[in-house]
Amino acid sequence: MSAKVDRPRKRKKVLVTGLFEPAALHVIRRFGQMGYEVHVAEGHLLAYAGFSKYVKRRIRLPNMRYFPERYACLLYTSPSPRDLSTSRMPSSA
Repeated sequence: MSAKVDRPRKRKKVLVTGLFEPAALHVIRRFGQMGYEVHVAEGHLLAYAGFSKYVKRRIRLPNMRYFPERYACLLYTSPSPRDLSTSRMPSSA
């Protein structure tokens, strides 16, 4: 007979952007209620959806309207939790 060992499940993470969109708050709440760890990214400090009780982490990005290249680069190069040794930055950047 073998004893069954219950390992704690890792919570899945989700990143939500576009926090000024009306649906963003709904999406954040729904993912939070489903047990996801919710991270949000926005270029404006006062994006109201980022202050939901379900948000685990807020990430400040450059304003997408004025700095689209920097915005995309930061999203693209954020380190993966599975691979901390390499960046995903394209060689052309």
